[in-house]
Amino acid sequence: LAEEIADEPPPGAELGLDAEGGAGSDAFGLIGKKGGRSLLGGDGSAFGWYGRIVQEDLQNQLQQLEEVRALSYTVVVKIWLSPVGDVETAMIERGSGDPEVDGRLERAIARNVRISSAPPQDMPQPIRLRVTSRI
Repeated sequence: LAEEIADEPPPGAELGLDAEGGAGSDAFGLIGKKGGRSLLGGDGSAFGWYGRIVQEDLQNQLQQLEEVRALSYTVVVKIWLSPVGDVETAMIERGSGDPEVDGRLERAIARNVRISSAPPQDMPQPIRLRVTSRI
């Protein structure tokens, strides 16, 4: 689920495939690592791809909003989407430590963010994501 993908730490230096190791190396520096973690993170759920779309759209759109563009933050946000991809509700679950920043982010997400593609019909909600400013 997107919840699990968004909160996982980035993959380590040794990216691996869930496969037996073989002789030699490939051009990408991947190693065989039976039972290893997915290259894209998460558990390979059917909704992980959509979680990545939501996170990318959210990050990009926040950078366009004057009221939050200059803020420094890392938060975990829960969002509920309409059937067409509009954010219906946004809630900061784990804040930045600054209640004013968190409130501005929550309002900006709820009022201004639209995801570029509609969620899958059976997508569990809310979608939980880690969002970090790019300043």
